[in-house]
Amino acid sequence: MKKAPPRPQFRNGPPPDPGKRFWPVVTPKQNATLRVILLDNQWQSVPTHWDGRTIPCSQSSDCAACWSGRKVRWVAFTSVAMLTGGRAVLQVTGTCCRKLQKEFESEGVCRGYIVSLTRRGKTNNSPIEFSVQSRTDLKSDLPDPFSVKETVENLWGYQPHLPFSETQEPTLGGNAHA
Repeated sequence: MKKAPPRPQFRNGPPPDPGKRFWPVVTPKQNATLRVILLDNQWQSVPTHWDGRTIPCSQSSDCAACWSGRKVRWVAFTSVAMLTGGRAVLQVTGTCCRKLQKEFESEGVCRGYIVSLTRRGKTNNSPIEFSVQSRTDLKSDLPDPFSVKETVENLWGYQPHLPFSETQEPTLGGNAHA
């Protein structure tokens, strides 16, 4: 005998806010300056490979990109406020992240600083250069930092309710399930 489906759970009013938000991801482009206010003191780093696009590395023995000899490239993410308005996830190279952390090492905090980033080379994967402009006077008015993990996972097509193998091949730069 077939089991009846579960009874719907109705409630008065709108559904609860899931609290999840997917933010745009910004990265410096060739010969253009990106100016942001850092919202967080923490960075989230991810090992990746370049295979015509950025793909995450599992750093396990079954990573096909590692097996094919692709070099591991680290990228790092943090939450920022755009000087043009709105919030976003900033993506930088591992080298740029380490240099930024070193820049703020003596102060121990980077939240509230205005940073200008650019790529001065001839390609969009040229090294990122940055300069710390100043610390904003609006420290108390800054939005709270937010978790960048869900946004990055969403970009790579990872959906926590599915085993990773059931999602499409992950890429950076677009939701694989759009």
